[in-house]
Amino acid sequence: MVNYDVPMVPEDYVIVSAGRAAPGCRPCLHLVTPLDTPMVQRIEAVLRQKIERRKIAGLDYNAAAPPRPAPPVNRRHDRVR
Repeated sequence: MVNYDVPMVPEDYVIVSAGRAAPGCRPCLHLVTPLDTPMVQRIEAVLRQKIERRKIAGLDYNAAAPPRPAPPVNRRHDRVR
């Protein structure tokens, strides 16, 4: 499982991770940015251990993020009577 959002509260991370700690389960991967550092540190404080950090080989960490796509247009459809 790959998560691209850090939980809003550290306890959510602990509950999900504990559930995946059963034999035969793969560990979760969490994609984080430097902006997520405070929450990662709070999670580590709850766990009382450091979370392993890895970098993805071949990823240019200095490249600019691509622009976000425009949100879809919200059109209201009138009912035909």
